[in-house]
Amino acid sequence: MSPEALRVPPHSIEAEQSVIGALLLDNRVFDKLGELRADEFYNAGHQHIFEAMHAAWVAGQTFDAVTVSEALKAIGKLEFVGGLAYIGALQNAVPSSANAARYALIVRERAKLRGLAAVGAEVSELGFKADIGADEAIAEAQARIAELAERGTTTGFLPFADALAVAADRSTDPSRRALQGLMPNADLERIMGGCEPGSLIIVAARPSVGKSVFGQQATTVAGRRGYASTVLPLLITVTPRDFTLASNDTTLPSFHISVTIVSPSGNGISSPNSPMLTI
Repeated sequence: MSPEALRVPPHSIEAEQSVIGALLLDNRVFDKLGELRADEFYNAGHQHIFEAMHAAWVAGQTFDAVTVSEALKAIGKLEFVGGLAYIGALQNAVPSSANAARYALIVRERAKLRGLAAVGAEVSELGFKADIGADEAIAEAQARIAELAERGTTTGFLPFADALAVAADRSTDPSRRALQGLMPNADLERIMGGCEPGSLIIVAARPSVGKSVFGQQATTVAGRRGYASTVLPLLITVTPRDFTLASNDTTLPSFHISVTIVSPSGNGISSPNSPMLTI
């Protein structure tokens, strides 16, 4: 038998045990696990235990070693996972649930590595298929790798109970609340409830109604509150609008900026009878 055939897929039994033990210690740990799925556990027994705990959590029920054991017994999987003694040992082996998110990350990373190995084998097989063209094989390989890369980064469909739990968690976590005071218009601020971190806000309207002005005002307000802003115009040219923006954040009148002369030092531009404005 070749050494490749003897290689064990990447996994961490200790991390899997720690995730389950942390959940048994504190059911609320589920809120910290992100999108961890049962099939990301390497040990089949751990998959069944996690599924039983998740089913109880989604149903709004608390769980412990005894209730999980009863749920597994009802479907004939208790002895397969190691019995009540093993589940109880998992709970007793974890001193604290504080590192549960880190344990879950390890489990998810190992699952991705196993998925990468599986995709690699599938891609290798594509190279030996004579019934498809090379471009088609490459496209299929890229699609499989892209699917693996996106695993865990999209939410997909969520039960309504899970969505409510996420919303409640975000409303009580100060670090995840919407940023207030970044909109140039108070009414819009009230309607939107602030800016969610990482959100994409699209301002759409017919031409010449002030979309660009609104965007520039928003970035100016954000900048004055200490947040970095970037303006990417479609035409990379200096326009009177840029003079107005520069005037808003300096002591230079916009007229003086628009009729600037090059400074003798050559390291910026200066306007007559005004301080130097470095660009």
